[in-house]
Amino acid sequence: GTRRVLRRRRVEPRRHRHNRLRSKGHVHTYKNVGDTPLRMLVHTSPAGFETFYSRCAAEFAKPSPPDMARIVQIAGEHGIQFVTP
Repeated sequence: GTRRVLRRRRVEPRRHRHNRLRSKGHVHTYKNVGDTPLRMLVHTSPAGFETFYSRCAAEFAKPSPPDMARIVQIAGEHGIQFVTP
């Protein structure tokens, strides 16, 4: 797939097989802008970020849209903040 990346207040298109290091505390986001599913391999260090994903899984598995207030709450418990443009 093709993704669009927000990095350092710039939007950059990225194609497959593009690696990028994201440091803690830097605002960034990804969005699939292609016609095919986007797959990403995310490596985090130290470990623990996978717990955030596990806790959010129940919200994303619902047939209705996820409860974003709950996602924001879980994120806050893991030191993750959502920001708006």
